[in-house]
Amino acid sequence: MSKIKNALHQFTNATSTILGFALLGGFVVVSSFNLAIAAEDPVLAKVDGYEIRLSEVNEARGLLPPALQQQGGPEVISLLLETLIDTRLAAKRGKELGLDKTDEYKTTIARVEGQILKRMLFAQEIEKGINEEDIKKFFDENVKNIKLGDEVHARHILVESEEKAKEIIKKLDDGADFNNSAMENSIGPSAPSGGDLGWFGEGSMVPEFEKEAFALKVGAHSKQAVKTRFGWHILRVEGRRKAKAPTLDQAREEIVRQLSSEIGQKLLDALRKDAKIERFELKP
Repeated sequence: MSKIKNALHQFTNATSTILGFALLGGFVVVSSFNLAIAAEDPVLAKVDGYEIRLSEVNEARGLLPPALQQQGGPEVISLLLETLIDTRLAAKRGKELGLDKTDEYKTTIARVEGQILKRMLFAQEIEKGINEEDIKKFFDENVKNIKLGDEVHARHILVESEEKAKEIIKKLDDGADFNNSAMENSIGPSAPSGGDLGWFGEGSMVPEFEKEAFALKVGAHSKQAVKTRFGWHILRVEGRRKAKAPTLDQAREEIVRQLSSEIGQKLLDALRKDAKIERFELKP
């Protein structure tokens, strides 16, 4: 819980320009893909009459790092809601003090306005430019027929020194349980799950780690620790299989992201072509 709070604190600071000042202005822009009708967009809180709806919380959540977005949904939503409540209260007081009349405020709002309009324009173009036929065509041309290699299911124990790794390997050779050893010794984020990294294919891990993972037999653990920039790793391979191409539904999100990127780039290219752009050297 404390890790999430710390991350949200960092998020609040990092997004104060985009989110905080948008809230001061009394609005939050929601992507057209996430718009919800009132019945599906419940009010989660009221601050002196101002309604904070689920869509506003989801918009704030979308600005978080991807890894944090996937953590404990209810906890993240609750903490984001409290952040938005605090922001609304601070915004109200700022207006009472006349901060919204200052040159600093107006300059910042002008800058944020450009970011918001760009985002709205992109959302509009993407919504018009992507349909089910486009998604299926991209899937057939780029995903369905890709050649896939092997995948392995592996666990690892990450420690800070080679000496510690050798000590653990000796215990594993003598019959110690790998899962328990990982939970007791690993400094990696997968320690609570016994070092479980799930299934992964070639190109997913750093080269040294990947080489060892694909060289080990199923059920075997490393006889020598593998050094990477993260520390010293002891691996155990739980399974091996041929990778399968994703289904259309599994690939849909990534396809939409790729098509959206292409539409955005084409739009920017067209805008630049028709614009008069002058650049000036920054003098020392």
